[in-house]
Amino acid sequence: MDFLKNKFTLFGLIVFTISILIIVITLFSSNNNNSANNEEYASSGGILLGDPNAPVTIVKFTDYQCPSCASFTLGPGKQIFREYVDTGKANFIYRNYPFIGDESFQAAEAALCASDQDRLKDYDEIIYVNWNGQNKGTYSEKNLITMAELLQLNVNSFSECMSSDKHIKNIQKDIDDGKKLGIKSTPSVLIDGELILGTKSYGDYRVIIERALGN
Repeated sequence: MDFLKNKFTLFGLIVFTISILIIVITLFSSNNNNSANNEEYASSGGILLGDPNAPVTIVKFTDYQCPSCASFTLGPGKQIFREYVDTGKANFIYRNYPFIGDESFQAAEAALCASDQDRLKDYDEIIYVNWNGQNKGTYSEKNLITMAELLQLNVNSFSECMSSDKHIKNIQKDIDDGKKLGIKSTPSVLIDGELILGTKSYGDYRVIIERALGN
């Protein structure tokens, strides 16, 4: 009887172990599928900087009136560019998610107009350097044009772009895709489809990027 009892106990343990393994594998597969779906949505628009064939894709959803977005861009964001984008290990996609006010949308248009002159990264940074609160007139059209002048952009082309509303559909696509991804705040960063909400330390982002690189 003891032999049979032990045999059934062993059998039960084996079944339990196999069940746990199946659950873990299913969850892992589900997470991978979610990341893949996220990456597809996240990278289906926006402006890409860096090597399009880089092994890792980093996507930033931002609102230009968001102080945490300024912290990311002027802090960890710069380090990510230096260590990963500039070295070809990752590419970086800018996407807009303006929700704080009208100035958020206007600043997003201005950034895309700067992108037409291949100066998105510089303009992205100068917007945040000049951040001074929300809906206070900081990102009036006049001030946004002044920022373009400081970067020595072609101001006539920039002004025409701002007046044309040519990028409104692009911004709306960013917003729509962001909602599909479940984004409700900024900054929201995706690293190969893994969604990271809020601003983290550079070290936190580095761990995730290195993992995506297989290191």
